[in-house]
Amino acid sequence: MTYSGELGSDIFTAYCDAAHGDCKNSGHSTSIYLTMMADGSIGWSSKLQGTVVLSPTKAEYIAAVEAGKGIAWMSNILTEFGFTLDAPTPLHINNQSAISISKNPEHYGRMKHLDLCFYWLRDTVHDKMI
Repeated sequence: MTYSGELGSDIFTAYCDAAHGDCKNSGHSTSIYLTMMADGSIGWSSKLQGTVVLSPTKAEYIAAVEAGKGIAWMSNILTEFGFTLDAPTPLHINNQSAISISKNPEHYGRMKHLDLCFYWLRDTVHDKMI
């Protein structure tokens, strides 16, 4: 496999999605994310979420948290390889409510029943890592 793309201002980018309640036996949603570098896939994950959620927004947000953890890991690896990450890594989310929640802390009141570990994404967006 060869990577033919050019490295621009974004060394890598990530995409995430969720399939809300797609497991017929348990009601769990599936989180999916993909990280790409120079137009080539360098990491991906697809797994059932550990929590049953009642809305697509929450499922998407949990998928974004998993993608964010993948971004943090990839950022550490790229830094070890000598790349300089000057800008936040773009994370593409296809749910406007999940995007809003990741940027605006005042929306967290509606999701306060989620585990505290999910608040990590808000902090990484605030710190301009994502």
